[in-house]
Amino acid sequence: MATKNGRPRTLPPEERRKQIVDAVLQVVSEYGVPEATTARIAKTAGVAEGTLYLHFGSRSGMLSAALDAILAQMLELVRASSEPDPVDRLKDIARRHSDLMGTERGGFAVPWVEFIAAGPQVGLRDAIAEIQRRAFEALRDIVEEGKASGRIRADQDSDQLAWYWL
Repeated sequence: MATKNGRPRTLPPEERRKQIVDAVLQVVSEYGVPEATTARIAKTAGVAEGTLYLHFGSRSGMLSAALDAILAQMLELVRASSEPDPVDRLKDIARRHSDLMGTERGGFAVPWVEFIAAGPQVGLRDAIAEIQRRAFEALRDIVEEGKASGRIRADQDSDQLAWYWL
């Protein structure tokens, strides 16, 4: 069914969920996590508040889905490099991350920092820690590959080098 302007009234569920997650990320970027109210999210997404709950069940579910989207973007940034050399791959990741930070919204970095800064009262500390761990492991794996290939000195601490990149 279409509206008066010819656009579909409803989106497929996966598209609507993405639309809402994008709105959560935008609202979190602009207002922070504590002020990412369902009213602001609904307005940004262009949907009724009830639609949010239809797709996510709770505000916490929306925030968790936004964290999942951030993790996916982080891992995509790491995995998208086609550089065969581990050191060149780390440089490429850093360059692309810097380019992303230079965009209007800063990619995933701005909402990610807002989630980290939100504090424990938001109730997402474990989810945030898990995302940090998975991003860290992806970078540490590249460092380990560099050490195995001789491109990174074997006496360097892989964990410490990976944390530098985060």
